[in-house]
Amino acid sequence: MRRLLLLSALLFVSLQWSAFSSAKDPEQVLSTRHFDIIYSPPSEAAALLLAEYADGFADEICSFLNAPLKDRIPVYLDARVEDINGYYTGHPYSRIYLYDTVPLEGSLAVFSDSLLMIFYHELTHAVSLTMRTPFWQLASVVFGDIVSVNQFFTMPLSFIEGVTVSFESAKGEGRLNDDRIQAYLVHERLSGRFLSWKEASGARDVYPGAKTAYIYGGAFSAWLQKEYGMERYARLWKTGSGLHILHPGLRAVFRDAYGETLDSAWTRFSESFALPVLSSRSPETVPGGEKGRFSVLTSGNTGVAWFDPDSGAVTLARDGQKPDRLFRASSGLHRLSFSPDGNFLLVSGVSARGRKIVQEVRVYDVENRRFTGERFSGLRDAAFAGDSRRIVGVRTRSQESSLVLLSRSGGEERTLMTSGLSERPGLVFSPSWMPSGSIAFLGCDGPNRWIGSVDPETGEVSLLTGAIPQVRDLQSLSIKTGDFLSFAWTGPQGLIRWGFYDMNAETFLLQEEDYPGVLHSPVLGPSGDSVVWIADFPDYRRLDRVPLNPASYAEGFPPTEQMDAKPVNRARNPVEGASLGAIEAKPYRGWKWFGDGFFYPLFSSQPLGAGNGEWTGGFAWITSDPGEFATLSFSPVFHVDPRFLEYSLSSAFAFDSCTVSAAVSDRLLPAVSVFDPYRELLFSTGISRTFTAWNYGTSLSSSLNAGVRGFAGGIVGADPYSAEFSTFSAFLSGELEFSDVKTTALQGFPLFRNTSTGWLSAVSGDLILPLPGETPVPALHGLLRMFAPVLPVEISLSASAARGLVFAPDGTWVNADRAREYSAGTKRYIPLFPEYKNAYEAARATDTAFGAVGTLKVLSLEIQEGVPLLPVYFNRFLMEAGYKGALFGFGGDPLWLDSVYGSASLHGTPIIGILSRTVFGAEFQYTVPLRGGSRYWSVGAVFNSDL
Repeated sequence: MRRLLLLSALLFVSLQWSAFSSAKDPEQVLSTRHFDIIYSPPSEAAALLLAEYADGFADEICSFLNAPLKDRIPVYLDARVEDINGYYTGHPYSRIYLYDTVPLEGSLAVFSDSLLMIFYHELTHAVSLTMRTPFWQLASVVFGDIVSVNQFFTMPLSFIEGVTVSFESAKGEGRLNDDRIQAYLVHERLSGRFLSWKEASGARDVYPGAKTAYIYGGAFSAWLQKEYGMERYARLWKTGSGLHILHPGLRAVFRDAYGETLDSAWTRFSESFALPVLSSRSPETVPGGEKGRFSVLTSGNTGVAWFDPDSGAVTLARDGQKPDRLFRASSGLHRLSFSPDGNFLLVSGVSARGRKIVQEVRVYDVENRRFTGERFSGLRDAAFAGDSRRIVGVRTRSQESSLVLLSRSGGEERTLMTSGLSERPGLVFSPSWMPSGSIAFLGCDGPNRWIGSVDPETGEVSLLTGAIPQVRDLQSLSIKTGDFLSFAWTGPQGLIRWGFYDMNAETFLLQEEDYPGVLHSPVLGPSGDSVVWIADFPDYRRLDRVPLNPASYAEGFPPTEQMDAKPVNRARNPVEGASLGAIEAKPYRGWKWFGDGFFYPLFSSQPLGAGNGEWTGGFAWITSDPGEFATLSFSPVFHVDPRFLEYSLSSAFAFDSCTVSAAVSDRLLPAVSVFDPYRELLFSTGISRTFTAWNYGTSLSSSLNAGVRGFAGGIVGADPYSAEFSTFSAFLSGELEFSDVKTTALQGFPLFRNTSTGWLSAVSGDLILPLPGETPVPALHGLLRMFAPVLPVEISLSASAARGLVFAPDGTWVNADRAREYSAGTKRYIPLFPEYKNAYEAARATDTAFGAVGTLKVLSLEIQEGVPLLPVYFNRFLMEAGYKGALFGFGGDPLWLDSVYGSASLHGTPIIGILSRTVFGAEFQYTVPLRGGSRYWSVGAVFNSDL
């Protein structure tokens, strides 16, 4: 039986690997001097481009930081994710992962070649975070590439992202050359809310969150490089790469590198921004748009519509009427567009399908308040084209974008123009219908942007305007007074302004004065008598508006050099000497990287003999392929007495639709219940899947695990290898969880900032089948958790029933003859009552229980302040009060226990390396039992990480 079990485990893992390999597209690898670039057929052109420039980028970054690139780095291109981004990680070894698509209009649409420069950004991480002293370099050889003093002890997120954002922006492109980013910092200074270095470190966990670390960190790093030179900046990173026992931390490292305090340098940095003059007129706030995190705004004949990710709601405000919430959507929604008659709304956003992220467009019927059921997968940035029957949008493939025209009723989809790797513009955004029948679009090559148009009949591309300073946020508006193109642009003071093009009169209307807040997505009101926009402030966004009096605004742009909008080959010179050479693509073999990984030692003490603890020693080894589709871990542990080598081997394979796992282990375990120390042989396998809906906060997750255990007793004073496996059991366990919970944030408000509404339900179960032929052992657990819509109240109901398990006030226990089968543990949704631990021993005899918990959040106070002289940032203070009760047993003598409790917790963030993205909390709880028992208090720790 034991041999059969081991052979079955090895066969199953082999089948998993075979299924995993056959399920993926055939992949190739291009090997350069420093990199192995892995790609599937759709990403071939992008991989060739990357291979041409990657080594030159590495040499350039290494020269900036005066540091070597220590190892070859695999770079994985994933064309299945239609939402551009990337990451570098040292776990389980140094690797870079890139989503091979083009950006939406936003913070990453600031490069002529987005994929190249996102790679440049991540490669800067790879160099800066692997700078080590000789001692720590030796440690990384032993334990893995994850060893990084700069990352874990010295540099907070603002410095980790600061070096990357400053380097990506050093040649005239990148985020620091985006006028909207610069306007953000200027408005922060104007408002008197320019963040301290602690607030900008990444420790701030309220809006705008980590965004500040990129913006402030990048701008401060660029200022340091300009003020002191690159050599001193490289010294900062070199000094931070060693652990200084007597003078640890960022402050000491900064002073050593620059000879001044971090606080002093930050003050001078904040004073380097020139302050423009704002209008003396104050805009009014749109009802319903007071404070939020508004990200999308549009208008039409029907009214003004907006999306707020905080509430997950798309809201429509008709003229003179109260704002009306139409539907909920996920935070991936990026564009709304009315049909010319105002009856329909196109909704563009992303949809998660396992590991695949796809762009998708849906049609919402405004009058009937429902989605029509139409879905256009792979389409983004869509708008109606002249009527409610035709749609214009953008389709992408790797680094190419196509402007397409299609009919809702089906038929042929027409490609109007293409942009991408070898054509100009490099990116196209925001297709918008014009009354002439042409389609306007926003062309983009890094910071150079313009409005062009394409004739659907002839394919002719022309410029609508000359070069508008960093034009953005293009929309077509059909309102009661006519048809307009709306857009934002950069005014003479470097701040963002609104502009409108009357497509019937062929005239421009431009803002002349600057208002508070960074302007986004300007639109006209449905009657054309007002301008509405999203105003971005330090702690929130709001919807502002001003009356529109055309006589008080400028018309047209000053003369500018005309730009050729026809597709042309674009010259790229990001580095000198870039050359592809004779690089040959080879088949990709993911297992070749399994020799690299993350290593850490394991030590423990187990009472396997006559009550004395026996020390054991071993290690854990974790590795994966560069795409982290297949993950393996191996943990051997050596026992001295009795002499035995135990092991645990596990694997996980991530398919597009689910994750499949398997594990096999052979362990010595201490005595449990009536069983003496024993040897356990385990084989298990599992599958899990999470479904995410369009609706904000709605998800369904499921998991199922099955396996077989073998038990051998009589190992005390004997050779464990000679112990006979006389008992076996098969098991099946699963969990299903549905969540429909939305969290609403009151931006800029210190009390009860976050409130949750909705409900969550979960069911889990276990079934153990002792072999051969004994009675099955089932267990079933359920949970229903509800969040009140107005009051900060949470109510939970739970129930459990089992055979072989008993539920007690202070824990879940296992019947003596089932202890080994439950060695992996089981779920418990029933609340715990440690205050009754010694009062009701008889309660341990019940195998059924029902519980209820009600919690009221008494106080939630946002602090969001750094502590003077200490690398600590306080986030918030919480107080809660609640009631909990449980019924143990449903038979002749049930027992009801209940208690009231109160808790207080202080949450803060250490500004120490990447821990600046982890909020820790110290919690004190005091419980008073209502039916005997003893008063009980506890002190605990909680944390919430966003690494």
